[in-house]
Amino acid sequence: LDLEEEQKMPDHFVKERSEYFDQPVTTQEEQNPKFWELAYYRPFFDVNTAKVLERMKLSVVPFGSDSFFGVDRPDLYGPFWIACTVTFLLFAVGSIETNYSGFSGHFTAFTSGSVIVFGTLVVTPLILYFILNNSGSEVTYFYLISLFGYSLSGFGIGILCCIYTNRFWRWSITTAAGVWSGVSLFMNLNKEFDLGKTKWPVMVSLMLAEGVLVFATNYFVSID
Repeated sequence: LDLEEEQKMPDHFVKERSEYFDQPVTTQEEQNPKFWELAYYRPFFDVNTAKVLERMKLSVVPFGSDSFFGVDRPDLYGPFWIACTVTFLLFAVGSIETNYSGFSGHFTAFTSGSVIVFGTLVVTPLILYFILNNSGSEVTYFYLISLFGYSLSGFGIGILCCIYTNRFWRWSITTAAGVWSGVSLFMNLNKEFDLGKTKWPVMVSLMLAEGVLVFATNYFVSID
């Protein structure tokens, strides 16, 4: 249409027409990205700081809420940075009272610790996914990764308490952190799904995962 014809059109038609052509064009591929494309994971990182802090609180104190995520989508942003923080704390606390010549040895511990922390973050939800789906629960793998990742918040607090170099204290505080992290995770899972006959397999899986983290924490933080 030329300018003269467009001026003769009703205002509301011109406005609707301009809004239509101003909308971004999205293809079918952009609307349904494949799992190997970054666009597939972008929604899982769309979360604000307030929501992350709220979920960290629920992972440590699993009371007062009927659902961990509510109507919101599970995110991977919080679990990723919590796992990174736990790995860094393993390195930092384990190195805080070593002499300078021994400090470099903890960089190897940093890489080994990161493999254990992120390996647990990936493998444990995968085991839970197979257990729950075989029982008929419609739970997604990303949901379990998010839930398990947030449960690592308690370990971060426990590792900070390990600055005190008494061996008995370290084992006591990390064991307590592992037990409470597993209990909180189990309670949050039980809110969403009727675990039924899968309670024991889920509990054993969580106990093994938390046990690995407890032993890894005491190994890498052991400095006396």
